[in-house]
Amino acid sequence: MQDEREAARVLLKIAQLLDSEVEQLSDEDGLGTHPGWNSLAHVEILATLEDECGLVIDAESITGMGTFGSIRQFVENWAHG
Repeated sequence: MQDEREAARVLLKIAQLLDSEVEQLSDEDGLGTHPGWNSLAHVEILATLEDECGLVIDAESITGMGTFGSIRQFVENWAHG
């Protein structure tokens, strides 16, 4: 089981990739709705979750991870998993 500190670290890493602060990201922010969130940033976010954070993201999960909120929920479920 992961802990909430690890989830916070993952969300911070996502914010850094977007040149933002976690507090500045809304659940609705996503590909094309946040100034720094383009297709390359989206791929970097998903790759970072897998490579640096050790999360395993299956194809079904990827299709549902288009916003900060959906990614945050995935990370929080992982942290409590």
